[in-house]
Amino acid sequence: MIGINVGEYRIVEKVGQGGMGSVYKAVHTTLEQIVAIKVLSSEFSDNPSMRSRFINEARIQAKFKHPNVVNVLNFFEIDEKAFLVMEFIEGETLEKILQRKGKLQIEEALDISYSVLNALVFMHSKGVIHRDVKPANIMFTRDNVVKVADFGIAKSVNEKTKHTKTGLLGSVMYLTPEQILGEQTSAATDVYSFGITLYKMLTGRTPFSNKTEFEIMKSHLEEDPTSPNEYNDYISKSLNKVILKSIAKDPKDRFSSASEFSQKLRSSKKENFRLDINMPDLAPIFDSFGLFIKRNMKKFIILFIIIIVIAMYKFFPNLSLIYLSIKEYFIKLYLEIFFG
Repeated sequence: MIGINVGEYRIVEKVGQGGMGSVYKAVHTTLEQIVAIKVLSSEFSDNPSMRSRFINEARIQAKFKHPNVVNVLNFFEIDEKAFLVMEFIEGETLEKILQRKGKLQIEEALDISYSVLNALVFMHSKGVIHRDVKPANIMFTRDNVVKVADFGIAKSVNEKTKHTKTGLLGSVMYLTPEQILGEQTSAATDVYSFGITLYKMLTGRTPFSNKTEFEIMKSHLEEDPTSPNEYNDYISKSLNKVILKSIAKDPKDRFSSASEFSQKLRSSKKENFRLDINMPDLAPIFDSFGLFIKRNMKKFIILFIIIIVIAMYKFFPNLSLIYLSIKEYFIKLYLEIFFG
């Protein structure tokens, strides 16, 4: 599709691949406005249910005008292909940042969390559950503004959870127990998925990593997650408790809303916050210093003896001339070693 015109837009380049379609960078041929266009993949375009869901995404996002949500600008169909036009975010996803950094400092992770949870509070107030909150769907503008994206599997609260032919809608690492079981989703669903995301931001891993998809889903249902502060010593007890509550198996045991989740994160920071400082690795410095001492040990011993002899002669000037001879001997020895 690169270089072709679709409606009033010219496709410039492909920038991503989502669960339901491809995302392209495009420019409005008249206004020269740069946008992102999501195109429903051919795999789903002939599927009435998936096509309806894609159109539903457009309708859902069209309701949103929030600083932390990727906004929809237009929607149109050409030759039975559906095109969703969105604001173009020229920045990185949280997923790419974590791939580069491994994990984030606590202050940074919490700042991101407040923005994401603000977006979720807004969406939930409109009666919409995202259902696929994960690092790949959290984006950053050049001004470092956090944007929640991809509502391809979002739903209104009165819809039932649905599956594709290939399995569950959503990403396995961040799926909730209720999604796996095909039960009703709620605001607590997004709380869980973002809890897993926060866990990864602070530890560099998800709670149930290095397993098959089946094992991961089984772990979501049955296995207690390892406390995140076992992977990151800078996570305080209060923050650790908040994270674990957000990813409780039973939705009733989680925070009742994204707003409550955000408030508890702020409280944990005030109560028992440990400053997250990246200390430099001093081991190589000490190793180099130790090697230097070892290689020059003889010189240091002689220098030490010379200092002792000089000190004795200075503080005890009436000592026998033998001390003066010793002093002269070691000075000559020192000069031969270091300068001879």
